[in-house]
Parts: sequence; structure tokens; C-alpha cells
Amino acid sequence: MKTERQTRAISSITRRTLLARSAALTVLPACALHAQTNDFPNKPIRLVVAYAAGGGTDAAARVFAEAMTRELGQTMYVENRVGASGNIGGNFVAKARPDGYTLLFGAMANLAINPYLFRDMPYAPEKDFSSIGKVFDTPHVIVASPLSEIKSFESLIRLAKQSPKKYTYASAGAGTSTHIVAELFAHTVGVSLTHIPYKGTNSSR
Repeated sequence: MKTERQTRAISSITRRTLLARSAALTVLPACALHAQTNDFPNKPIRLVVAYAAGGGTDAAARVFAEAMTRELGQTMYVENRVGASGNIGGNFVAKARPDGYTLLFGAMANLAINPYLFRDMPYAPEKDFSSIGKVFDTPHVIVASPLSEIKSFESLIRLAKQSPKKYTYASAGAGTSTHIVAELFAHTVGVSLTHIPYKGTNSSR
């Protein structure tokens, strides 16, 4: 017997977004959607994370999946499908059966940045996905070794202007938000930094 809170959560998820996994699904008759809403979920839900295990997105997804497992009374588990700046995981979900049991824990890169960076995107975020809602915000910070000359933004800007390309920064991968934000910072303050991309947030520490 589902509680009132579970019923509200299930209704919101199925009605608003989980079923809207592809453009083709939007033409399904209302009766088909209603029929699925009545018993959803009746099996485990796969939550795809398009980034490496151990990173910030993965950690947030696991907290979210644990909470949703309690809320829905059905297991939600995390599956990492990594590569191509989030495109591999995004494409996997976009091509999955649009029944609400395969979801994408999306991030800025694979939903908003990649369409402008990749010539041939394997999916169209605005057509293949429908947003359920924002889960969390990620602050971006710049850190340096306490042994370095860099003690503040001011010192970073001054040193980088004196020696263009000398100072490097790590990101979670080319095209990720950490890469784009760092480039935006460099462009805004008028410096030239060298980008060192890693395979994920956990490996760029």
C-alpha cells in the first residue's frame, strides 16, 4: 500500500517526465500513459550517470537514488556510462525504451554545453529528454597548492599575465563545466592558461 507521499511522487515523475524519453513517445495516447502511471514503478529504476564513479555528479546521484528508493518503495540504482564528455551516457538513455525505467542524471555538459561543441551529437537534448527537475547546484572554485606563488585571484592574474600558458589547470574533461568555466574566467580577466583534461572530477584532484 503506497503512502500519499509516494503516490504524489510517482504521479509527478510519470506524468511530467520519466515517460518522455523520446520524441516518438510524445504521440502515445493518453490512455497508455495513464495505464502505466497506475502501477509505476513495479521494477527497479536505472539512473544513468554519464561521468566517472567517485566524482561529484556520481556522489550526488547515489544520494538521490537512495532517497528515491525510500520514496518510491522500489529500488533505484546508479549505473555509470562514461565517455565523450557525457555523450555516451546521454545517448544510452536517449535510445533506451521510453518507459520511465532508464533515467539520465544529467549535468550541464551533456545537456547544455555539448550540443555547441560537438559537430555530430548522437542525441538532441531538447527533443530526447524532458526535465524532471533540478537536483543540486555545483559551485566552481579555483584552488592551488599552498606552496605555490598563487595566493589569490589577483596573484593568479598577475602571474599568468607575466607568463602566458605557463600556468596549468585541471578539469574533469574537455567540454565539461569545469573546463568551460575556467576558460570563461581566463577570457574575462585576459590571461592564457594551459588546460589539462582528466577523465573525471575524482581523477583531476
